[in-house]
Amino acid sequence: MPTPDVHEQFMRLFLQHEPQILRMVLIYIPRQADARDVVQETAIALWQHFPDYDSARPFGSWASGFARMQVRRFLRRAHRRAYLHEQAVAVLMASDDAAGPYVPRAANDSFHLPPDSQQDKQVEPKVHYACVQKGA
Repeated sequence: MPTPDVHEQFMRLFLQHEPQILRMVLIYIPRQADARDVVQETAIALWQHFPDYDSARPFGSWASGFARMQVRRFLRRAHRRAYLHEQAVAVLMASDDAAGPYVPRAANDSFHLPPDSQQDKQVEPKVHYACVQKGA
């Protein structure tokens, strides 16, 4: 277990370099919340490896290397999620084409389809513009 002095030294160095680390992460991950998550993951990795840190070398460079690894990990996971999302959409689209329109059923089976005249009616989706982020 690290001594309080080691923890204090780590915190001082990390807090001093955190803005630099965040700026570097934001270059690759422009969404602020995601970038902050990556900086937190970087802080955890740095703390776990702090006993290996050579104080003769600049902390900022050492921390930036960890941040780059965390950025790559985040981007790999994001790419995997996007790929799986695309696959799920393709599977759902294929199953919708094969099975016809999806009709949700209520728990008590009291949900019924509207008459044919209303079934074909196009309904425009409502968008809550307050929920849409700029640039997202």
